[in-house]
Amino acid sequence: MLEKRKLKSRWIRTLSVTTLAMGTMLTGTATAGAAPAPPTPVLAFSPSSGDFGQVTVGQASSTEFTLTNSGRAASSSLTVTLAGSSAFTVIGDTCSAVSLPLGRTCTVTVEFAPTSAVAYSGTLTATGDNGRPGVVTTVNLNGTGVVPEHLYWTTLGIHSSGTVMMAGLDGTNPHQIAGGAGIQAEGVAVDGTHLYWDNSVGGTIVEANLDGTNPQAIVSGQTPVEIAIDGANGHLYWANSGTGMFGDGSSIMEANLDGTGAHSIANFTGGQGVAVSGTHLYWTQGYDPDNFSQQYGVMEANLDGTGAHVIAPNLQVFQLAADSTHLYWTGHNNNFVATVTMANLDGSSPQTVGTGDMISGVAVSSYNLYWTDINAGTVTMAGLDGTNPVAVASGQEVPMAVAAG
Repeated sequence: MLEKRKLKSRWIRTLSVTTLAMGTMLTGTATAGAAPAPPTPVLAFSPSSGDFGQVTVGQASSTEFTLTNSGRAASSSLTVTLAGSSAFTVIGDTCSAVSLPLGRTCTVTVEFAPTSAVAYSGTLTATGDNGRPGVVTTVNLNGTGVVPEHLYWTTLGIHSSGTVMMAGLDGTNPHQIAGGAGIQAEGVAVDGTHLYWDNSVGGTIVEANLDGTNPQAIVSGQTPVEIAIDGANGHLYWANSGTGMFGDGSSIMEANLDGTGAHSIANFTGGQGVAVSGTHLYWTQGYDPDNFSQQYGVMEANLDGTGAHVIAPNLQVFQLAADSTHLYWTGHNNNFVATVTMANLDGSSPQTVGTGDMISGVAVSSYNLYWTDINAGTVTMAGLDGTNPVAVASGQEVPMAVAAG
């Protein structure tokens, strides 16, 4: 009996110790656990990206971004910032200095107004609670400025009263943007920001805005007949005509786009046209009766004029145009029919793509080919292969050069 009482006593003590130990463990576990995190706001913009695409230079496009708080607490007073290009501006804001409650929204409107034909980027950021995790959201902004393409052409007019004309690529809304007494513009060229034309009477090359405003002579003392632009490398080229029936003393000139650093890179006889594409320069070189060794036709050279060689030989060529895949020139065939010719950039596979009375200027855009006819007084538009030609301008007094861009 005594032995049983001892065993029972030991069992009770063991159970008590075990119970106490378990209680201690449970209590310890509860005490050691981390305190639950306080509720925080979670901010997000919609749309989550800001791609404005292409916007015409001088115009503007806007996007409204909605900021939503999907967290478990209201935000503190919000701060909205816009970083990056100044082409992006905030024109509407209901978020700044506002505490955004759970499930509520506010808006920020951003305007994109490009000033030149380049790509722009920026960031729109909303911050609450001093930048704590989950309380900052950012939208990347992107956009590209573009310049609408136009058609330009020059006329010699009569009595040294020429013009520079501008229209839509389809010839709509033609109007004079430069000209008058003492002006004879034979060449014209355009890049993304400026228009260029020559004045053979004044011996100058003029730079202006794309609408013809703010014209200023950037080169003088020349005899220019056609102009070409290498925008990628920032160079201006023109053909200087020579003297006499065969154009003795012709040259190809190169300068910076502002006209500085002008210098001759080729001298020959019979220069009339010049064009540039990629890494090569092209010009027309005439027949020289006093120099039978001089090649004539369409010439190709490096951009500095070196390595010149004929790629379309024994041709009487007037003006040139080039795009990334083809070279175009005006002239006449052996029957003295005025023609427009298309060829590969190396001069191979030439084919007639247009005919006329007395074709002079030629230009190419992304989708169309253009040429001028002096006698007909017209500017013609066709497909890049010369199909579906149609006069988009008529009644012009001696239209000479044409450019698209």
